Amino acid sequence: MRRCSRWSRLALLVVVAAWAAFEQAAATIVIGPSTSPDALRALFHCASRQWIGRYNELYQECVFANASESLLIANTTIDATALFVQDHGPFAVHIELGIQLNRTSGALRLENATLLASAVFIDATNVSLDAASAINTTANGLRFGPGYSSYVPMGSAYGGLGGYTLSHASFAVPGSCDDIDRDGAYTKPIGDLFGHVMDFRGYGSGGSEADSTRGGGRIALNVSATLQLDGRLLADGGFDATASTSSGAGGTVVVQASAMRGSGAIHAVGGQATAPDSSGRGGGGGGGGGRIFLQVATALPPTIDVAAFGGRHASPVDDNLWCQEGSAGTILFVTQRDTTVDGQLVIKERDGPPKPPSRLLVGTPLFYWTSRREHMLPPWLTSILVAGQSLLIASTVLLERGTVKTSILLEASAAWANAANNSTLHGSAANITLHGYVGPLPVRAYERGRVVLTAGDLVLGGAVIDAAQLELRADVGSVSADDDCTLRFDDRVFVASATDLDVRGAVELPPSHHKQRWRRAPSIVLESQRHAHVAWQPSLSLASVDVAVRAANQSALTIHGPLRRLRVDAATIVFAGGANGSSTVFPHESRDVCRSWPVSDDCSVGDYQLALVATTSLVVADVHASSVLLCAPNVHVGGSGVSADGLGCKEDGPGVSTELDGASGGAGHGGRGGNVEPGDRGGGATCDASWPGSGAAGESTGGLGGGLVLLRATTLALDSRLSVRGGNGTAGGGGGAGGSLLLFLKELQGKGSLDVSGGAGSSTPERHGGGGGGGVVRIAYAPDGSGQKYLGTVNVGGGSSAGQTGYDGITAGLNCVAGCGGVFCAPCAAGQASAVANGTCEPCAMGTFSPNPGSTACTDCAPGSFNPTIGSTACFACAKGQFAADAAATACAACPPGSMSPEKGTVHCTLCPIGSTAPRAGSANCELCDVGHTTPAVCSLACVPCDSKPYHASYNQNGTCHYMCEKGRVGLKCLTPFEQLVAPIGGPLGFVLLCLGSIGLIFAGYGMLSYRGPPASRRLKHGMGRRDKLVLVLRPPTVLAVPTPPASPPAADASMSSIRYAALFAPEPKAVALEEAVGLIDDAPAMTQPTWRQQLRRTLDSIAPTHVAVTPDLLRCAWGRPLSFLALLVADFLLWFWLALQFFCIQVGDPTLHEAGCSHAALVLVLSVMPLAVLGAPLLGLAFVFGKRSSVGRLFVLWTATCYWNAATAFCCGVYYSAYLGDSVLGLSLACVKWLEGRWALRFLAQFESDRSGRGWAGLFTTRDYYDCADRPLGRWLAT
Repeated sequence: MRRCSRWSRLALLVVVAAWAAFEQAAATIVIGPSTSPDALRALFHCASRQWIGRYNELYQECVFANASESLLIANTTIDATALFVQDHGPFAVHIELGIQLNRTSGALRLENATLLASAVFIDATNVSLDAASAINTTANGLRFGPGYSSYVPMGSAYGGLGGYTLSHASFAVPGSCDDIDRDGAYTKPIGDLFGHVMDFRGYGSGGSEADSTRGGGRIALNVSATLQLDGRLLADGGFDATASTSSGAGGTVVVQASAMRGSGAIHAVGGQATAPDSSGRGGGGGGGGGRIFLQVATALPPTIDVAAFGGRHASPVDDNLWCQEGSAGTILFVTQRDTTVDGQLVIKERDGPPKPPSRLLVGTPLFYWTSRREHMLPPWLTSILVAGQSLLIASTVLLERGTVKTSILLEASAAWANAANNSTLHGSAANITLHGYVGPLPVRAYERGRVVLTAGDLVLGGAVIDAAQLELRADVGSVSADDDCTLRFDDRVFVASATDLDVRGAVELPPSHHKQRWRRAPSIVLESQRHAHVAWQPSLSLASVDVAVRAANQSALTIHGPLRRLRVDAATIVFAGGANGSSTVFPHESRDVCRSWPVSDDCSVGDYQLALVATTSLVVADVHASSVLLCAPNVHVGGSGVSADGLGCKEDGPGVSTELDGASGGAGHGGRGGNVEPGDRGGGATCDASWPGSGAAGESTGGLGGGLVLLRATTLALDSRLSVRGGNGTAGGGGGAGGSLLLFLKELQGKGSLDVSGGAGSSTPERHGGGGGGGVVRIAYAPDGSGQKYLGTVNVGGGSSAGQTGYDGITAGLNCVAGCGGVFCAPCAAGQASAVANGTCEPCAMGTFSPNPGSTACTDCAPGSFNPTIGSTACFACAKGQFAADAAATACAACPPGSMSPEKGTVHCTLCPIGSTAPRAGSANCELCDVGHTTPAVCSLACVPCDSKPYHASYNQNGTCHYMCEKGRVGLKCLTPFEQLVAPIGGPLGFVLLCLGSIGLIFAGYGMLSYRGPPASRRLKHGMGRRDKLVLVLRPPTVLAVPTPPASPPAADASMSSIRYAALFAPEPKAVALEEAVGLIDDAPAMTQPTWRQQLRRTLDSIAPTHVAVTPDLLRCAWGRPLSFLALLVADFLLWFWLALQFFCIQVGDPTLHEAGCSHAALVLVLSVMPLAVLGAPLLGLAFVFGKRSSVGRLFVLWTATCYWNAATAFCCGVYYSAYLGDSVLGLSLACVKWLEGRWALRFLAQFESDRSGRGWAGLFTTRDYYDCADRPLGRWLAT
């Protein structure tokens, strides 16, 4: 291919560009000034005409018929009505222009162009209007329509209500705003917030028959890409400036675009209110604002002016024509991102100062249902803004409170009122912020209804809320009302917060409610789950209101004005009543306070005028109330304190006084009231402390009684005053009685004052009224509580008077700790005591004393002491020879003859015992009789000789017939221990018979066992014949000594006893290791042991031999060895029995006293060393004899060796008590019975083992090798 030249390529590009421009020009239709009407009609396709609902008007849709890519309208005005309506019939025809372009790339541009029609519908990709262009449907709506008011002359309504029309020339039309029918402001719902066409095609309603007062039309733009709005979208209502006719309502504007730019305007404003005539009266009402719905994917630029205002006067007019202004319509902004839809409803009127509630007449209604029974507020609506001078008329505004954070904002110039025929205004959102007015319209001001606001967070900033019942709830966050906020109510206010609650500003009750005493008292209830802060501005209107504040944590209150009743429950309470040092004075109602109060109940009951109940601490100051309840662990009273002065009973109460010639006596309470003087009567009596102070007689002259303050706390820090003084009388009236201060606490401290003094009496020229009696200060302390740290004062004085002064009141401290008395439970001084819980410290009487401060009662002088004075701190002991038998003695008495008092402080005189005498009174000691002399009875005056001792005794004490037994004798009869023991069993003869019987049983038992057992020959395992037995008898065995050479470690590997029984055979134990040898006593060869051990071995061998060799002599008379061994065992037992008998009771003292002359120490010592050896060794020996077990025999031998310790102990005891024991005891202690038992047991064991053919005998001690060969066949006897 031939390459193109440079010029040819340039030419090709020019051709392509020209073709593109031509193609674009061909795709864009341009409507300009040169376009003829016929050409315009050809561009649009008009459908047949249709009726508009029931409004006797027609509409016709004319749609742009060319599906071109773009449409440009420039430098021209298209009037659809003039273009398409050729035949003007009796019914108006509305032309609705529709422009539908290609949704992919179709664009509509208006350049210096205007579209005039009743409705304009545009569907394109991009739409742009320059600053000189507009789409205008103003005054092209309905002539009448659904918003037209046929029975009240006023502007038409759509999004907002129209204003009222005035006229001075017609009786049917009111001449001024004061004459209008306010109920006409409320109408039915018209359309919805989205501007749907419905049956009225979305047109605004007209205000009159004139076409100039028609409502606004409808504009709908559906732009898939961008709307460039620098021009205007107008759907305003029409008006007639030349006539006093009502104006039309704004129409509908709907814009849906992905993006919106520019600085244009979107208006659906109501028609202007027409001007009054030259006299300044008359004029038509403005139309209500229309509805604007904007749905944009991105945020709406702030440069675009969006307005749906109500119609107002074009120029400033007289302020008295305020009712002619129409109200704002609705503006719904919708932003949709993906699946998230955020909607904001704006109701905005022109800016200006807030309207007074009396001028809130027409507004923007929001109904719960639309005319099609759909919810007017969509569920995705996130916020509502009421701005400017708008008035929102809605009874129910409920926004969703899920994951989306919804809000309601009422600006300062705006207002919110409930709709007609609905007494409740209910709003709910995640956040509600109110700066304007909320309440009823003036037409229902006499019946304010109920306002309920529920939110997560509720903020009242300068808001005014007016309702009969007000309920504010923040169920997630807090409730706050600033200093500029005003809450006005008739019946009840309830405010609840999930966190903090802060209520300030003004709280007011309408004046009309003050005198409605037939109704229940209005109330205010504030609840917070955390902190509550209340700071109201002073208001006298709250004097009839009951207030309750409940907070989980801290509650801080500053209430300057009076209240009928206030109760606060919180963890911590800080309450300040007055402002600038003054006190908050609660109103006084005698019928509410003059009664008996439940002072013994807890803090949860009682309708006290002021009740502050905290669980942690309470700080209170500057309060003046008739009945006060303060409850907290820690209470602090500061400022000017808490007072109930003159707020008790008025001319009433149990202590009320009486009148005498125009004067009255003082009222009584804790103290009696003073009498009228002269006359000496009329004073009131005392009464119960549960009442407040009684008032003096005289309706206007008698002083009022003091109130009542009940306090329950752990600690009260009183740095100010608690005062319930009685009121002063006037013009001869008596003073009121002081009230009651009832304190239940543990500790009282501070430098304040407790004042229950009576009021002063007044005088007339003839008589003087009595002073009021003092009140009651009663403090009930907890255990260990007191008022010792209190440094303040107490005033219970009666009221002064020129006649008789009132009597002082009473103070009482209850439940004082031990040793305290008085109202503060202070410790009583030494020599004083408080006998009762609420008593005072009194000096101790004669015969009693109080040694230390803080005694609860005086101690009686103990018997033996006396006290002749009062207030003593100690008693005096009676002198010797004197006594005081009873407690609390004031003097001591001398002991009578025959008695004595040897010590000081004797309780009673001791009668001279037998053996002594006291011949004179007041003796300190009795004189003993000589030895062997006594007296026949106590208190005797002469001694007689004794004649009652036994034979073996002698007298040994002065003044008694006591005697001492001779050595070796015990008991009262001076018997020997043996005689003392055997006396219960028949004496020595019975004991001998018992011993002989026991010994006979032992021997008989052994003989029976030996007889019934087999002979020794039958126990031979190898069956020796008769010849072997005869040889065994005729040829006695021979004991051979087999010396064992000593083995030297470590070569030695065997060891064995050196003596073996020759008649028995055992193998040489050379294979048995030394460490495996079993021996109870070391039997190593003597040559291998040290010298000291060899000597010790020889000594011990004489006591307990290591083995015994078996000899032929040992086998002779075998039957006698067990019998003799039994005899030794019996002797052993008898020996120990005798020693125990001697040691059991050793007489060392006076035998006539119980156990005094008998010592068991020796017996206890012997038995404690080895008690089983005393009785166990004989029993073990019997077990050996009867059981015939060699193991028991070996154990007996070892046990016997240990019994030497008992013998040594007995010897020591015998030596120690040798002065009291006979010589025979020492001899028996040295007897060798144990030695004989050990020796004889070894031989008996050897004899026993020799009879056993299954084992060998190698002495007492054997080895393991020996046991291993125990069952081998025995060898023959060795030849002698």
